[in-house]
Amino acid sequence: MVVKNNDRDYKTMPSYQLKNLNSRHFKIVDLAIKGWSETAIAEQVNMSKRHVCIIMSSPTFKHEFALRRGIHEVIEDETVRNEENEVDAILKDGARAAANKLITHVASDESNISIKACAEVLDRSGYGKQIKQSTGPANPTIIINLEDTQIIRDTIVLDSKIVESKTVGVETK
Repeated sequence: MVVKNNDRDYKTMPSYQLKNLNSRHFKIVDLAIKGWSETAIAEQVNMSKRHVCIIMSSPTFKHEFALRRGIHEVIEDETVRNEENEVDAILKDGARAAANKLITHVASDESNISIKACAEVLDRSGYGKQIKQSTGPANPTIIINLEDTQIIRDTIVLDSKIVESKTVGVETK
């Protein structure tokens, strides 16, 4: 290990064998795991850079560093996985709530709101607007009249009853 300090090369470090680490050494391990440079660590723990390098080259230090880095990486992986699961759960709950809200608008007495809600439900369920390819201007239009709205409303109500009966364990006929 070559350490440059004040334009001198320390090619051979003194054989400094730590038998066990003290609290200062553990602080150096923590900072090294966080990616701090030897110079920054030395300033933080109020030691010379050379002394920090000597400590960090010790087999006892290297062993502790390897153990903690492995544990640190496992903990980080678990934390990321847990956060991803929490985010997924929140998004799924939000999507259910949004879908339920949209479904309630399908049954609205105001035809304009009902038609827009039906179009949104169809679009999100994969039965969105069919776009014709033509050579003319691309202004596709879908027209949902009151009769179509009633059919969509009835279908959604029927689907929700089927889903409810399946969750309760009752067979529908």
